[in-house]
Amino acid sequence: MDIYTNAGAEYAARTWDVDNTSGSPVEVGYGAPGFNNTGCYTETIPGSSTTFPNSTGFQPGALAHCTADTRALIEGTLGFWYRFYNGPKGRFQYGTQYSYVTRNAWSGNGGSQHGIDGMVFTSFRYFSP
Repeated sequence: MDIYTNAGAEYAARTWDVDNTSGSPVEVGYGAPGFNNTGCYTETIPGSSTTFPNSTGFQPGALAHCTADTRALIEGTLGFWYRFYNGPKGRFQYGTQYSYVTRNAWSGNGGSQHGIDGMVFTSFRYFSP
């Protein structure tokens, strides 16, 4: 039996500036504090499909006013592999893994968005001799 754990994190720095070339100052870049995040928790109505113009409700709606650039992504994992047969006919094993992921976004107009997800994975494997 093998038991394992992993953890990791990624960070993206806030890199933004003000662009004055259009005559009025506009924030550009990644994670600008003036970006609009007011619609991040609002579900939009599905639209009609461009592939099937007579159908409705099958094209996901786009989030309106949700930049929510990622600031940090953190994941932790715990799992095991159990080999219940290892002999002349091959090897059988199964495993289970649990992963927990959290995502934090840079703040803007409308606040800072946050998401979490817990996932369970299972696997059954046979290795031929």
